[in-house]
Amino acid sequence: MVDLGYLLRRLEPYLLAAPPGAAGVPCPERIELLEAQSALRADRLYLAGAGAALPEAVSAEAGALVLAAEGAQLSLPPEAVSVRLSCSLPCLFNTVSEVIADAAARRAVELEHAGGVFQRCWEAIIDRRITGSAEIREMLSRTPYPIGAFAHIAVVTFAYDAPDPPYLELISHLRAFFPQSNMTIWQREIVLLLTYNERCFRFEFPEKELSELLSEYDVFLTIGNGTRNLSALPFLHNLSLQASLLARQLNEEKGKRCFFYEEYSIYCAIDLCAQRFKELHRSDDIIYLVHPAVVHLTRYDRKHNGNLRDVLYYYLRNDRNLIKTAADTYMHRNTVINKINKILELVDIDLEDGGLRQRLMFSCQIIRYYEKVMKLELRL
Repeated sequence: MVDLGYLLRRLEPYLLAAPPGAAGVPCPERIELLEAQSALRADRLYLAGAGAALPEAVSAEAGALVLAAEGAQLSLPPEAVSVRLSCSLPCLFNTVSEVIADAAARRAVELEHAGGVFQRCWEAIIDRRITGSAEIREMLSRTPYPIGAFAHIAVVTFAYDAPDPPYLELISHLRAFFPQSNMTIWQREIVLLLTYNERCFRFEFPEKELSELLSEYDVFLTIGNGTRNLSALPFLHNLSLQASLLARQLNEEKGKRCFFYEEYSIYCAIDLCAQRFKELHRSDDIIYLVHPAVVHLTRYDRKHNGNLRDVLYYYLRNDRNLIKTAADTYMHRNTVINKINKILELVDIDLEDGGLRQRLMFSCQIIRYYEKVMKLELRL
């Protein structure tokens, strides 16, 4: 977005009245002529000429901005911000257009400086113009931060479809957490290439502070697995994106902003399995892949408004540790014991069987995917 203060400085010869504190206020770059809108939006910059008119019942989002040219007589809602100018509407339109074009050109230069070399490398990798690991490594050696033995792809995805996300601003903040990492903008995401000389299974970084930054910008960061084989980077990128989407849909840890692919790799496998199931069977009823005991518990829960299936899931996930299960389910340890006994009474299964425990936990995850991602429910 353009800074409103900068725009008003360009319009200063014509400025009659402006809101206080214009410096630093973001100004939308989407221009719309004010004609007869019934609602004014905050993501658009409205230009009003002498003939502009609004209905009596017009509403406005907080911060909706209107630039009124000479002769414009408007009665705006209190939520709208108005700037009055003495120039004609064509002059106003041309000046605003020039400012927006200048801002776009400036951002292009900043982007080239911030990650231009890596961006060109990434485009060649993702478009498969170069595919060999050695060739990719040689090309990446020219980037500002040459890579080590192992490479990880991380992606920052936005929670909203903003017309102009603050990519460069966010990249500058991310540098504080990943100072030796190449970053660039790819489509509508930020791609980070994290590299290490020794294999790393878990990253160490100030997750609390990073989560606060991600929350401030309403974005999510997903870190993929590492590899020596750089020809696999496009696959790891796609898997990280898949994990990011699934993590948000499953919402297993409310409010979480930073994800690791490995935490959702099982759900990525289930997602691929569901797609293949549809292709083979022309049906999305993947419930037939689930152990009958888990189906039975799900139906029992729906009929009795219970949570036995979730108790079983967390009990198995925590390797049958009652204290951890109680913490994850927000229940007393004795309540968990009673529910486990009820589960065993209903389905008569042997939880000493390691293979069965694995099958039951996987079945619970399939149903969680079935309900939260596919948004389907079991028929009673």
